[in-house]
Amino acid sequence: MKYSVIIPTFNAEKTIEYCLNSVKSFYNENTMEVIICDNQSNDNTLKIAEKFPFKIIHNNKKQSASSTRNLGAISSTYDNLIFIDSDCVAPKNIITILENTPNFNDSKCIAGNFSSKNIYKNFFSLYKTSYTHLKLKNKRMNVSNAAIMFIKKKYFLEVGMYDENIITMEDDEFSIRFQAKGYTTVFNPNLEVDHYKKYDFISLTKNDFSRAKQLVTILNINLKNNHVKDYSNWIGLYLRGLINCLLIMLNIIVLSNIIFNYVPSFGGHSNFEFLILTNLIYLLNNIDIFWFNLRTYGLIFSLMSLFFQIFTFLTIILALFSGFVELIFKKLSKT
Repeated sequence: MKYSVIIPTFNAEKTIEYCLNSVKSFYNENTMEVIICDNQSNDNTLKIAEKFPFKIIHNNKKQSASSTRNLGAISSTYDNLIFIDSDCVAPKNIITILENTPNFNDSKCIAGNFSSKNIYKNFFSLYKTSYTHLKLKNKRMNVSNAAIMFIKKKYFLEVGMYDENIITMEDDEFSIRFQAKGYTTVFNPNLEVDHYKKYDFISLTKNDFSRAKQLVTILNINLKNNHVKDYSNWIGLYLRGLINCLLIMLNIIVLSNIIFNYVPSFGGHSNFEFLILTNLIYLLNNIDIFWFNLRTYGLIFSLMSLFFQIFTFLTIILALFSGFVELIFKKLSKT
């Protein structure tokens, strides 16, 4: 089987060499082509990429990850596409792992996961690495991850590729349209890449806000076009997050009630009892994250993550609210 490996790049000088060295470790010129599709980088990305025996093309059409991935796919020679992001490091045996996916020959699309490894060791980078790893770890199908994904070119083109108007979470939006066609994405938990992404407090907060707000746009587009056929997959993927958002909103209500004493009790239970109950449910809902972080990064990190996650979901709540308000105003302005 022959593969076209597509690597979209934009100002990736800090990680591209790690990525390309990992790709070079499994590269076979007889069965594979590697396409580096650059999206108007203005750092040393191209200078580093030119050291490798890979094809380089330029996306001067539009500055977006979706557009860059699409151009790579259109320019590919082979029928089997592998997308790998420029800040990801793939294992040497990635092709073996991929081809060992159950029913591989019949699979139209196979998604992988991020590992729990990151060269950036500050709290915010490892927090994001841990969360994204666990978000996908226990899934089995209909999960999309553009950072490491195999798909047959025929189906990628048929579904319409990535939506180039989507700024972020284009893989989630693509997954909805893919399922609407009656196709299934297989999730291979062994197909992992190390994600070398650096975050600080501000960049992580911006990332979480923009991604959550984009969910509103994605849901609206696909409801309007009748693409959402099975809500269970979406709800399953975001169930933990939805529960966390609900519990945090309940905590805010109860805390404000304690301060201002609007309602003395809820169903015969005091505000403090209700507060303890909601936080106990929150702990149980996230106990696997706490346990994983405890084993992987230690007690202090796991406790910090548990509390910082509250701030994360406050950000998400604000982003969702902002997205819905913006959507309502857009609809009103058209009437």
